Amino acid sequence: GGITAHNSGTVRNCRSAGSVTVDRSFAGGIVGSNSNLNALCILQDCYNTADISGLISGGVAGYSENGVTVNCYNAGSVTGSERSGGVAGANEHSTVKNCYNTGSISGPVSGGVVGLNEYSTVKNCYNAGSVTDSTDSGGILGINKNNATIQNCYWYGSDGNGIGNFTDGTKSGIG
Repeated sequence: GGITAHNSGTVRNCRSAGSVTVDRSFAGGIVGSNSNLNALCILQDCYNTADISGLISGGVAGYSENGVTVNCYNAGSVTGSERSGGVAGANEHSTVKNCYNTGSISGPVSGGVVGLNEYSTVKNCYNAGSVTDSTDSGGILGINKNNATIQNCYWYGSDGNGIGNFTDGTKSGIG
């Protein structure tokens, strides 16, 4: 990550610029991995303008498990060879809230806010960046599955679908 490879506590009020490239792991503008199975991990009031490239890539966090990402944004380009998202590449058992993306996103599972949203919540977020080159892509989410929730989120632009692949879960206020 642009600030740290792994967060298992709290990261607040940071910014990252330049570029982050990781060949075989999680790449994030602020943290590569935001994960702690024993306690909640928090990313708050952070932003990224760096270009991000990796296996699972996010503008703020590459991967988040048992985490909360709140009041963060990304303005850099994000490319993931497996998953990519403007805020998080993969969001599992986590929450992304009050966040946005304006950077361009690309990869096989990609979303303007989150690439893969599983057992998680994405709420009050938006995307104004482009989402391209993807099997499962959406202006907001690439894939939403396993009882994940998306609420009060929207996207701008020509990316046709808000959610590339909605397997199951709850969605409301999408536009």
